[in-house]
Amino acid sequence: MSSTSSPPRTPSPISPDPEDCYTGPGMTQEWLEAQNLQPRAKLEKIYDSTVYERPHLLHYGIGIDLHRVQREESLVPWARQRGLYRDPGKGLRVSLGWALAETAENVVNYLSERVRFRFDLILPYSADYDAVIAIYNNYDGPTNLLKEEAEAKIIKLLRDVVNDPDQEPMWYFDTQKAFGDRRFPSRRLRRRC
Repeated sequence: MSSTSSPPRTPSPISPDPEDCYTGPGMTQEWLEAQNLQPRAKLEKIYDSTVYERPHLLHYGIGIDLHRVQREESLVPWARQRGLYRDPGKGLRVSLGWALAETAENVVNYLSERVRFRFDLILPYSADYDAVIAIYNNYDGPTNLLKEEAEAKIIKLLRDVVNDPDQEPMWYFDTQKAFGDRRFPSRRLRRRC
């Protein structure tokens, strides 16, 4: 009796130790490079979850710089126009940081409903960005990838949201989870593209 099973996947050559995780104001480009956690333009094969078992979790998306958000150069004007801005002075007093985090979450939820595609707001290992609106992660299978023209439209929309027309999407390591969760539902809420 022959079975057509796929060959076993190779264990990931990178097994990050949760004790090595560092997320603080001292995160520098040099530290990221020393730990091999810097953002990357292409997803390397060692992080492909279809090849290696449990590789480190990476997300593909557009970064958010909270310094620009605080100065209202990014995200806030777009959110205000759509009624998604959480004003720290209304209702219960909340800190500016909490209000900006809630605003970012409101924007991601709004985009997910509008585009009918699930986005994630993640905290990346990055010296340049404090958060990322993620389109994919390396645990999403090939069936969850968008067509090129649909992906280009989504990236343009995200660039408009963060008011950074020249930003290229990158692969970012996740600071909260070392590995992906294969139980995630499909990112697609409904096929439109």
